[in-house]
Amino acid sequence: MSKPNYSPKFRGWPIIIIFLTGCVIYSTQATVPTEIQTQPFMITTLIKSITPTNIIEKTSTKTPTVTPSPSSKPPVLTSTLQPTLSAEESKSLLLNLLVSNGDCLLPCIWGQIPGETDLKSIDNFVSRFGKATRENEFFVDHSESSNGKYSGLSIVYWKGNSENLSRVSIILDYPRIYEKVRILSFYSEVALQSGEGPNQKSIVTYSNPFFYQFLQLYMLPKILTDYGPPSKALVLPYYDNPFNPAGFVVPFSLILYYKERGIYVEYLFPREISGVFYKGCPFKTGTIILRTWDPAGDVTLEEIVNDKSVGINGLKFTKSMDDASSLTVDQFYQIFKDINNRTCIETPIELWDMKKAPISTP
Repeated sequence: MSKPNYSPKFRGWPIIIIFLTGCVIYSTQATVPTEIQTQPFMITTLIKSITPTNIIEKTSTKTPTVTPSPSSKPPVLTSTLQPTLSAEESKSLLLNLLVSNGDCLLPCIWGQIPGETDLKSIDNFVSRFGKATRENEFFVDHSESSNGKYSGLSIVYWKGNSENLSRVSIILDYPRIYEKVRILSFYSEVALQSGEGPNQKSIVTYSNPFFYQFLQLYMLPKILTDYGPPSKALVLPYYDNPFNPAGFVVPFSLILYYKERGIYVEYLFPREISGVFYKGCPFKTGTIILRTWDPAGDVTLEEIVNDKSVGINGLKFTKSMDDASSLTVDQFYQIFKDINNRTCIETPIELWDMKKAPISTP
């Protein structure tokens, strides 16, 4: 039986992805430093200290098809080629984008709007990020799939020293087979990196405040607060794979699908067992997979999922929040929109057929 792979696929970008994810091991929480496990969910001084810059380029005059918040500002159309930024300017731009999302709401990502932004505009936007190296505590590279159908931007931000180095990886990609951007894909994970050269390894971590510093705008409480209850809330506790390495953490997947808003977001956190239940705690998220599209277009859910996140095969194994837990979608929304919430999602183990469901792979 064909089964989905928990690790994301990147359409023939071997050099970049080897560098970004390399030898990835999904660790048990015992590998996460105590101060990371216990620090509360909050905006840290890194984000609070950001000074606004004037280097963010906008790409559309149309406000996204969601109800704007008071702070939302419609982007301004531009396809004019802009000069490449230095490493420090690129870092400043990234931090501003992560705080503001380019002054727009989803499905717009970083000022790029599916169905409106043309390829020239988004290519110019991506090209502004100048290459940076690890010496800058910041890595940037630009990629294109081997078949030329996808382009993207790969970013890594480091914090710490070689013995305790947290690394947030972000990938933004988009298809090139249409005149305008059809789907935007945003992927991010946090890992603890150690060693050098052939001994280097990366362990995806959970409950890591470094991740929340960068990705708070896309975390579950913020998404629910800004966009309300989703059209669908789906869950999928993956099952054990006897071939997984020691210490591998089986993921629990939570998917929010906003059909009328053009938003699909998946959160991956550890699958735990509590008595007769599988348990997953969203506040321990270590991976976010976000896909957006023009809700007025003809994009199907199968195309949205494609080879990202749970995948087409995995999608059929998911269960709705109503069927898999004691929560309705509205109850789920009311509980998990609270930024201080530490509630976990529980689903009876007996609901999941271990003979048919997908297994997790590193």
